[in-house]
This record gives sequence, C-alpha cells and structure tokens, in this order.
Amino acid sequence: MRKLLTIAKREYGAMVATKAFLISVTLMPLLMFGGIFFSAHLENLGQRPEIHIMVADGSGGALFDELKKAADARNAALAQPPEQPFPAETIADNANPTRVKPRDVAKQVSRLPSQSKYVLERFPKDQLTDEDRLALSNRVRTEQLAAFVELPADLAAVKPSDQKARFYAQNALLSPERRWVEEGVNEAVRARRFAELKLDPAVVRQATAPVAVLSLGLYKEAAGGRILGADE
Repeated sequence: MRKLLTIAKREYGAMVATKAFLISVTLMPLLMFGGIFFSAHLENLGQRPEIHIMVADGSGGALFDELKKAADARNAALAQPPEQPFPAETIADNANPTRVKPRDVAKQVSRLPSQSKYVLERFPKDQLTDEDRLALSNRVRTEQLAAFVELPADLAAVKPSDQKARFYAQNALLSPERRWVEEGVNEAVRARRFAELKLDPAVVRQATAPVAVLSLGLYKEAAGGRILGADE
C-alpha cells in the first residue's frame, strides 16, 4: 500500500510540474469567465432600443392602423414594471384592438421576442415597385430598418384569395418580428372580416372555443372485483 501511495505521489508531482497542466489551471477560469462576459456582451449588442419596420399597406391604411395599435400596446406592456399587473387596455384582442382580459396579458408578453420597442412606419405608397423593394432592402442591410412588409389591397377580403402578406428581412424565416407581424396581420384581417360580415367577435370566439380533451389512464379491476376508475 505504501509503495502504491509513493508511486501515485510521484506521478501526480510529475503531472503537476508539466507546463500543460499549469497553463490549463491558469487559463481555465479566464476562459470560463471570459466566455460568460463575451456572451453577455453579444446579447447586449443584439438588443436595439427600437426596431423599425416599414409597412406598405394596400388597404389604404386600415390594416396598418391595426398593426400600429398592436405595436403601441406591445410597447406599453413592455414599459410596465414586471411585479405589477398590466392594465386592461394594454394589448389588443379579437373583440377590441385596445382591450384585453388581464389574464391574457402575461401569456402574450411571455411570447415577446425582445425588450426592444417596435416602431412601425407606413410607406408613402400603397404598392411597392421593384425599385422601392431594392431601396428598402438596402435600408435593412444598413440597419436603418429591421424589416419591411407588403400588404396586398384585398388581403382582408371576406372571400379568401391567393394574396399573401410579404415580409422582407435579412433572416426572414428566423426573425421574431416576422412571427409578430404574422399574428398581428391575422388579427387585423379577422377584425375587418368580422366587421364586414357584421359578426360579433365575442360571439364568434364563444362559438369557436376549443374543447379540452382530458388525458386519462385505463380502468382496472382491483382485488375483490372492485372497479377502479382512471383517476384512482
């Protein structure tokens, strides 16, 4: 046993004396804390105080107005202290673009991609040309804009068409702004269709409320023939 300890001590001393061991012991804390600092620095660099999105609205401004209300509501929700409840007028819903039930606020805010404010600007023209798209693309490349959006004139028509909203950005598929614009456009389109059909959005929500399906186990027979329910 004494020989084994002597050999282990000698081997440990030889390993500790190597340059590689000394360098690794010295650099490991620096690399670990440096990585943490660098990651935090990159995260801060990726956050902009304002995210500007240009919108060309073929509907004449109606859809843009609804998106603008949603952006203002989102920014107002971000401005609220996290420990305090949000007011009922902070985030839009289907029934009224300026009101929401308080219990819905936390769910919607939790899906917000960043703490940056969304600033929506309406393009002077309702329809874009290729020259306009190129000029706006260059503004995105130089980070004057985060993205730009095209909304066709008949996008909110009651009869579905093959028209689609278009979102342009550097990484459009992965952009959190694209998801927000998609949700906002759909909410605005539904609101306009409800109004044109003279439908009460509250009644529509009630009629289309989803039905919950409970996940249960199987019934079984206990000793003595007693039947045990799925929850037992």
